[in-house]
Amino acid sequence: MNPIDYAIIHWYNHFALQSRQFDLFMVILLDATLLKGGVVVGVLWCVWFKRSEGITHTHETVIALLAGALLSMVIAKLFNTFVHFRPRPLDNAALAFQLPYGMKPRDLGDWGTFPSDHAAMFFAFATGFFYVTRRLGILVTLFVTFVICVPRMYAGMHYPSDILFGALIAVLSTVATNSARVKAWLSGHVLPWERTSPGLFYATLFLLTYQMATLFIDVRTMSIHVQDLLIKVLHATL
Repeated sequence: MNPIDYAIIHWYNHFALQSRQFDLFMVILLDATLLKGGVVVGVLWCVWFKRSEGITHTHETVIALLAGALLSMVIAKLFNTFVHFRPRPLDNAALAFQLPYGMKPRDLGDWGTFPSDHAAMFFAFATGFFYVTRRLGILVTLFVTFVICVPRMYAGMHYPSDILFGALIAVLSTVATNSARVKAWLSGHVLPWERTSPGLFYATLFLLTYQMATLFIDVRTMSIHVQDLLIKVLHATL
């Protein structure tokens, strides 16, 4: 762990156990999917259906935003898989981390801490919203920082560098998917589907954004169960 992470963690961790109400509020934010991803995805749907003269441009921007968020998640997962695993702050004995009131130790298996997938996903949304309006981008960035990411550090789920690197991945991914050539390619393949099969298009978009709001927790859980089942089947047949 680098000295900057160490210094920042020790600074904010001394606030833990000072106020039960504040600690419980931060823990609620940590687990309240509706108040985190639900709000960000809700903003995206409002942008999509907002009536304006530049509606086609807005739809192109939303598609590029979603592509950037998915790309950032893939990159973050690759880092999680191949970068050296390190224990989360709440599990790192060297830190003597004080758990806030209401926060219990969690078994997250081999899910890596670096970089933060929450930061990668939701800072991608925030970056994409800058292509809609600067004001919206700023508001969502502040929301993602203080409502989504700060509680994760306060509760010991992530190091500051996890958040910063996740945000960097998000910005680079979303800027890439919003380049003129990539955006034109994406919109050329996706938007005609909305006109020809609106029912299927919006059902798919709803399910996709729902999973993005929850960081694909259902997909992750199912993949673990499928993996365990396949292992048992292989053992039974060998």
